[in-house]
Amino acid sequence: MPMRNALLEAVLATISQGIVVTDEQSRIQFCNDAFCTITGYSRGELIGQPCKILQGPGTDEETRAAINQALEGRREFSGEILNYRKDGEAFWNDMVITPFENEGRGLKWFLGVVRDVTQRKETEERLNHLRAEFQLIFDEVQAGLVLHDTSTTIVRANPRARQLLGLDGGVEGMDASNPYWDFVDSNGEEIPQENFPATSVLRSGKPIKNLVLGHRDETGKVRRWLLCNASPVFHKDREMDGVLTNFVDITHIREAEEEARQSRDRLELATSAGKIAIIDWNLENETAWTNDQFASLFGVGYTESFAREELFAQLSKTWEGENLVARVAALLEGKETSFKQTFTYRRPNGDYAVARAHATVFRDRDGKATRMAAAVYDVSDVIDADTKLRESEERFRTVANLSNDVVWEWDIPENYVWRSDGWEKLLELDEKDPPGLSSWENRLHPEDRERAKAFLAETLVSDKPEWATNYRMITSTGAVRIVEEHAVLIRDGNGKAVRAFGSISDVTERTEVEARLRRAESLETTGRLTGGIAHDFNNMLMVILGNAEILREQNLDPDTKEMVDLITMAAESGARLTRQLLTFSRQHAASAKAIDVGTSLHDIGKLIRRTIPANIEVQIELPENLWFAFADQTQLENAILNAAVNARDAMEDGGTLRISARNTFISANGKVHPSDLSDGAYVELILEDDGHGMTQAEVEKAFEPFFTTKPVGSGTGLGLSMIYGFAKQTGGTATIESKLGEGSTIRIFLPKAESGPEEATDDVDAGIPKKETLSLLLVEDDINVSQHLVRQIKRWGFEVETAADGASAMQKLQSKKEFDILLTDIVMPGTLTGLDLAEAAGTTHPNMKVVFMSGYAGDSVKHKALERSENFLLKPFSSAQLKEILLEGVVGKANSKQ
Repeated sequence: MPMRNALLEAVLATISQGIVVTDEQSRIQFCNDAFCTITGYSRGELIGQPCKILQGPGTDEETRAAINQALEGRREFSGEILNYRKDGEAFWNDMVITPFENEGRGLKWFLGVVRDVTQRKETEERLNHLRAEFQLIFDEVQAGLVLHDTSTTIVRANPRARQLLGLDGGVEGMDASNPYWDFVDSNGEEIPQENFPATSVLRSGKPIKNLVLGHRDETGKVRRWLLCNASPVFHKDREMDGVLTNFVDITHIREAEEEARQSRDRLELATSAGKIAIIDWNLENETAWTNDQFASLFGVGYTESFAREELFAQLSKTWEGENLVARVAALLEGKETSFKQTFTYRRPNGDYAVARAHATVFRDRDGKATRMAAAVYDVSDVIDADTKLRESEERFRTVANLSNDVVWEWDIPENYVWRSDGWEKLLELDEKDPPGLSSWENRLHPEDRERAKAFLAETLVSDKPEWATNYRMITSTGAVRIVEEHAVLIRDGNGKAVRAFGSISDVTERTEVEARLRRAESLETTGRLTGGIAHDFNNMLMVILGNAEILREQNLDPDTKEMVDLITMAAESGARLTRQLLTFSRQHAASAKAIDVGTSLHDIGKLIRRTIPANIEVQIELPENLWFAFADQTQLENAILNAAVNARDAMEDGGTLRISARNTFISANGKVHPSDLSDGAYVELILEDDGHGMTQAEVEKAFEPFFTTKPVGSGTGLGLSMIYGFAKQTGGTATIESKLGEGSTIRIFLPKAESGPEEATDDVDAGIPKKETLSLLLVEDDINVSQHLVRQIKRWGFEVETAADGASAMQKLQSKKEFDILLTDIVMPGTLTGLDLAEAAGTTHPNMKVVFMSGYAGDSVKHKALERSENFLLKPFSSAQLKEILLEGVVGKANSKQ
């Protein structure tokens, strides 16, 4: 299928993602430069070739089958597949294939969008390695670790702790009051419960170090001597969350001390620290990283490239080194993934000591060893090593609990799930959930439960190393939370999933904000469109209304007069419609000022009660100290009436309309509020009804002009859009909440006025010209409107000159000595607006009066116009309004010519 559209090809060529187009037989018909870059082929090498040219020995057969099945079924495919570049290099391809058909003529072609995600895959593999290393250290450290909560109840204990304390399974939940906890101090004296390590730390808030304890069995005999350290664990707000206690078995040291006092130095050395030596060995580039303890144990450390033989030679210098080297070499060459070995080694000072090594090898898909991580620790030096592990564990838990997300770990064979404190915060729980998968299943939204469970089951049996999904959850209060989950899987040598690590993020607010933003952008676009239409419509209505007025002044027969009246009524109806459209688009001129909302609601409430049926109760509740709002009084009353009419129509069988208002502070750090509302003080009007309500889809469109849920002929669909436009025009906003069968709530936010309403003052005529014949300059770009106005104004005795834009008007002003009145539109073609023209003319004609007119002016424009002149006409206006402005408002009755 040749790509004939050159423009389309040019556009596709600039896209950063790979684009490929194939025919029904999967033969490549087009590909962009990005696709060629990813695959390594030129466009000429690819055109006409089947897509399987990119497949190789490592390409998964199931993925191939899934692609073929989707294409045969004419369905879209989305997924990842291992492909090969021209040079044979494998890369991971994240692609989407979409079929396109000719209408009524079957399949036309397939469009593929591909991304090279090889780097992301490698990053995920490294993350899995790091997590495995952490778990290895925790499980294999030769110190017992026990985590208590603030009631001394055991939250978690590692295998070594269970062994040292003789604890069986299910120790979680045991607290300090359990009779099993029976300790004596180093002198054999019984330790009371209030002086147990965990209890003491909880009471003092300070750590305990190097406390020697004897743990007694049921007969009262000391069964094991332990060296104990206990430290408090704090929340991010520095409140204590629990205590981490670690135990090191020093029984053999105690017995040796009793048998030979001369071994005291050895005991002090053995209990001084418990450091672990770590080596992270990258086998692909022959680089390694070791910690300080590795150098302390072996006398050497690695931080840069070195030969494998160099490491083997170093290990061979230790006692039993040859055996250890043989085990490491066998591990790297074989198929095993880990080994444990205890060996004797020589310290840098020449002394011999016993250490234990635990190494893990990571392999690529071909089984080749690519990385080895090993932990080596001196059994006489385990105290400091235990401290490091405890600090690492504490940091992990602290970071997890500080996060706003839920961090979790799942032991799949044991079905044990550890979750951070974010789980309780997310679901508003007063106590912890059981540590099993069922807790998650029970919290899923009923509509998402089966989908989420099926997705998890499919992921576990697949070969995927990770997953990402979203679903809804129900909190303990019944609230719905939208969450995103990301997780990685650890599999055993057979590919079976054995452990998973992940996080759950609450994206409810983000999702809602994105939806509100999309709706706001849609309303803004619609507003600009409707504003432009209304502006042009206003000019047409000006001519229609003006000529109808002239005709009505003639001596007409009854039939003709009736037709003229019908023309006038239709035009006035159109004018009202355009005003509603301009209000929605926030281009209708409004007289915003400080108004008493409480008084307005009381007054309008009387009208509402007379308007709606008796079976609807109207309740108006207002606080005593309600602020004044900055808004247009008339538009506010219209907005309340429109909302009341909508409520009336929604309560056909009666109900209650509740109208209230309150003072509201909006802050980014405060409660959830409309995303399009700036921080500040607002008067919030709330109108609630018990009507039939709306669906969510209807709510999202409610503020759009001409949208209505009423039957055809029962409404214009402009009532709610007018409310929204009015609120936005004042600097506030409007929202609507509704559920089917549960009524609706409209909230109108109006900015708080800086001061109270102004007192009315008498207008003072100043500088009114006293002439028999007055000259007027009319500036209007619409020729029909201009001719109509000239005909009217000349009838009242004015000399009239016209200009079509600001530039030609300035030429007339500069060429003529004097004009008494400038009547100008505000929005005109060219660089000069009516406001600019009036300002420029003021310097050359300081006594000239200015009258502005516009059908396309928002609050800011009208405000600037009224700063220049108190005379403003909103299109379409009648001849009577124009005459009143010119003859009474500007010239004055005494100086007019009737």
